Amino acid sequence: MQQLQLSIPEPCHQNWHKMTPTQQGRFCNACAKEVIDFSTMSDNEVLNYFSSLKNEKVCGRAYPDQLDRAITIPKEIKKRKFWYWNYAAMFFLFFSKMSIKAQAQGMIAVVKNTHEPKKIKTENVLSAAMKKNISGKITNKDDNPVSFASVKIAGTNTGVMADIKGEFSIVITNENVLLEVSAAGFKTIEIFPATISPIHNIILEKAANTTLDTLMVVSYGTTTGRIMMIGAVTSVQKENKSFMDTIKSLLPESISFKSAAVNIYPNPVQRGNSFTLSLKLKQTGNYNIQIVNAAGQIVLQKQTNTTFKEYIEHMQTDSKWSGGIYFIRVFDATNKLISTNNFIIQ
Repeated sequence: MQQLQLSIPEPCHQNWHKMTPTQQGRFCNACAKEVIDFSTMSDNEVLNYFSSLKNEKVCGRAYPDQLDRAITIPKEIKKRKFWYWNYAAMFFLFFSKMSIKAQAQGMIAVVKNTHEPKKIKTENVLSAAMKKNISGKITNKDDNPVSFASVKIAGTNTGVMADIKGEFSIVITNENVLLEVSAAGFKTIEIFPATISPIHNIILEKAANTTLDTLMVVSYGTTTGRIMMIGAVTSVQKENKSFMDTIKSLLPESISFKSAAVNIYPNPVQRGNSFTLSLKLKQTGNYNIQIVNAAGQIVLQKQTNTTFKEYIEHMQTDSKWSGGIYFIRVFDATNKLISTNNFIIQ
């Protein structure tokens, strides 16, 4: 086995980068000799280089790990040739192919896929697609609006209440349901949603017995800003008067209902959700907005300064409020009630 050891007893201090490049290294002008670059050679290449030399002095450049160690050619591992195993493997593969070929002949079996395709749940998609908004207006025979009439899906507790103009909007998921329309002093009727349209009003007939049970009316003063509670009224006889006409007759003239300048949407409102309040004012300035429940309690109050006559305010309901009808009251800077409207919380 060929073996040698590199050693540099006295390192040269000449600048390698200032030497002239050659094929195997660089030429040193100081000693007029070629310096071999062993740092780019492997051990085999170093051995091959010195095998062609005979007692010649060599200047070279090497890494420290190439010096002062035995440089040898690694022994090549000879692979043993087991020729008889090659014949055995060929013999085995030959008979295996025959066996496989024989097994492949015969009836072809059809393998069924036992994994059924995953069913996509479409209930929610269908439910959303089937929702429809039904809007209409409820009046009497004289084409006067039936304010606060009830519209609900027959046989359920799902329903809405019409506004002071008799207008309502309800969402249904099945057009084959019946809508039950009722109001105090009128006969209850059932109607299919398909027959309701914005052009034709729903007309209610007055009931034969228009006597109302005990009624508590809540009204609001305009001069002092305090809540005025009118006591219980028993056996109120309604003769040729609508429910709202009866309420108006019980209120002082100074607090009678005014034309609505307040619009609320959406209506009804889900508890905890927000709604939009739209005001059409005669003049800009400071205004006080109140939300009052059916018992006359102020549940929310907000001061605002409007710079436009058409003002929009986003109001937030409280999830702790009970469901039912609520009233919006708008007061001007002199604490005078200028407009009112109502909405329903579900």
